[in-house]
Amino acid sequence: MTYTPQPLRQTKIVATLGPASSDPEILAKMMESGLDVVRINASHGAHDRDRQTMNLVREVSQKVGKPVGILYDLQGPKIRVSDFSGDPIPVESGAEVAFAVNREPEAGEIGSDYDLLDQDLKVGEPILIDDGNIALETIRVESGLVIAKALNSGLIHPRKGINLPETKVSAPAITDKDQEDVLFAVKEKVDFLALSFVRKQQDVQKLHDILNAEGVQIPIISKIEKPAAVTNLNEILQKSWGTMVARGDLGVEIPPQQVPLFQKQIIAEGLRLGKPTITATQMLDSMTYNPRPTRAEASDVANAVLDGTDAVMLSSETAIGQYPVESVQMMADVISYTENNSGRMTQRRRRERSVDSTPEAVTDAGCQLAHHVNAHALVAFTQSGSTALLASRRRPERPIMAFTTHPEVRNRLSLVWGVKPYKIRPATSTDELIEILDRTLQEDGLAVSGDKLVLLMGAPTHKMGKTNLMLVYRVGSWPGLETGYSPEDEDE
Repeated sequence: MTYTPQPLRQTKIVATLGPASSDPEILAKMMESGLDVVRINASHGAHDRDRQTMNLVREVSQKVGKPVGILYDLQGPKIRVSDFSGDPIPVESGAEVAFAVNREPEAGEIGSDYDLLDQDLKVGEPILIDDGNIALETIRVESGLVIAKALNSGLIHPRKGINLPETKVSAPAITDKDQEDVLFAVKEKVDFLALSFVRKQQDVQKLHDILNAEGVQIPIISKIEKPAAVTNLNEILQKSWGTMVARGDLGVEIPPQQVPLFQKQIIAEGLRLGKPTITATQMLDSMTYNPRPTRAEASDVANAVLDGTDAVMLSSETAIGQYPVESVQMMADVISYTENNSGRMTQRRRRERSVDSTPEAVTDAGCQLAHHVNAHALVAFTQSGSTALLASRRRPERPIMAFTTHPEVRNRLSLVWGVKPYKIRPATSTDELIEILDRTLQEDGLAVSGDKLVLLMGAPTHKMGKTNLMLVYRVGSWPGLETGYSPEDEDE
């Protein structure tokens, strides 16, 4: 199986895996259609099954010939209705609903998996069940019992989520289950960890501490889905590799009319700080059961692209939906059309910004130079991925080719806007590195003799994080290479 590169697409696609996408042939078609990163939801699977899924992703990725990153999404302190047998429980508007806390529910009561519900809730605070489909108001709280008044009618199903938008929840950001899942993720060498229900910088630091104790560094994607996270966005970003605009829970925790502007704010702040952003939840939701999206959904994806998001994410569409391949293809089509037909709209996000370091200055100059000399591509040699991230932050008009000797770095860059990551064998000198690059580009059909490139690298080559060299280079001009390009063709 050979992967045929698709038309240039800068914004990346993340897709959640599940029963609908666990078949190797379907997964391969999703990758060929544009899938860049897979999301595995730790809330729904056991470790054995998740391991099988990860192995499947790597096997199919290898066969297709395309690097695909693995994002492991931690459950976090998600509060849910307890499991129960029998039919869903009907609730009438105005009726009182009793929640048993830290004990087995009695007849007429509903259980919850959160043992501190009676300590955290205050009279008058709302309780939202099943993404807000059932809204209640707390009217009485006592030890082991919470009584709430239903504000609308509906059915309460087992294991549905409970949101407490006005309550200061005392549950830790990283639960015991999360810690077990993190250790599992470390062992399985996932490419990203998504941290759910982040509220403050310290929540992210706790995950860093766990990873540090294991002697590893895995990029952390902080999910912004609590009002407190929006308030503390800047400090959270300082500790995070990137963020996810988790509009599902965010749209329950805050009024729906606020979500679009908060989304734009999160994307803009991530772009300002050079932190990749994933925009998620219900982007093509109708494609879970239909072969085409609504026009509103297509507009939603396009607007996220125009806002500057690094990636857009599919959830139920690919996890349990009837059209997983078509969903990825539609997402890719909307992205490509938007990027290729929006003119300067997609470039308006470039900002005047101060340059704080030599790598930033060199990268900034390289992005501008690539445009001025009409380069085929901007080429970043990167050991850690930082050079490619810096280039992506500038949103250059030329594609970014990132070459690294580390497979894990290559996979991480699969999430970054505009970056096409490749693995390259190590070199001991700048001269050798350029020679390897030239041969690789031509042998893999990534460039042809005479193509102009702007190279970004560090000298000496073994120094990480030392981007200090920019070079305009013609493919095929390296001495000793047998190509059709002549140095006489160089510009005067």
